[in-house]
Amino acid sequence: MRRAEIERIRKEKERLETRKSNLQNDYMDRTILLHDYHDMKGRVDKELVLVKDKLISLQQKIVG
Repeated sequence: MRRAEIERIRKEKERLETRKSNLQNDYMDRTILLHDYHDMKGRVDKELVLVKDKLISLQQKIVG
């Protein structure tokens, strides 16, 4: 059960990292403005922190 949850969280982390990379590409390609980039990147970064914390917590429960 926890392993399935860990896999789901890993996929969410990967999705968010891809989204962040896409934002960087959009900004470099000038398809979004700087302030839009910062707003969206901030949201993605906050979500990434939460997902990473949850992943670490679940992994520690398996090990511990």
